[in-house]
Amino acid sequence: MPKPTAYLLLIAQQLRQLQRTRYAIIDGKDSEALHDFRVVLRSLRTLLPLALSPQNRLDLAIMQAWKALAKLSNSSRDAEVIMTMLGTQISDEQSQSLSQSYHRGI
Repeated sequence: MPKPTAYLLLIAQQLRQLQRTRYAIIDGKDSEALHDFRVVLRSLRTLLPLALSPQNRLDLAIMQAWKALAKLSNSSRDAEVIMTMLGTQISDEQSQSLSQSYHRGI
C-alpha cells in the first residue's frame, strides 16, 4: 500500500496534467482535451480520498469541489459526443441547444 506522500505525488502529477488539459480546452485546438480533462478529474476523485481525510473540513471541501467540477464537465462531454454522433441528422435548433450546453460546460 503506497504511503500518503506517494499519493500526494500522484495528485501533484494529476494537477499538472489538469492544468495542461485546461489550457488545451481553452485554446480549442485539441479535440481530445475535454476527454483528457475528465480522465484526470476521475483520477483525482479516486486519489483524493486516499490522501485526504473526510473528518477534516478543508479536506472534505476539496473533495466536494472536485466532484462538482467533474460533474460539470460530464454534461459538456455528453453534448460533444451527441453532436458528433448525430452530425447533420439534427435540426439547427437542436444543434444550437447542444452547442450551448457544451459551451456552458467548458
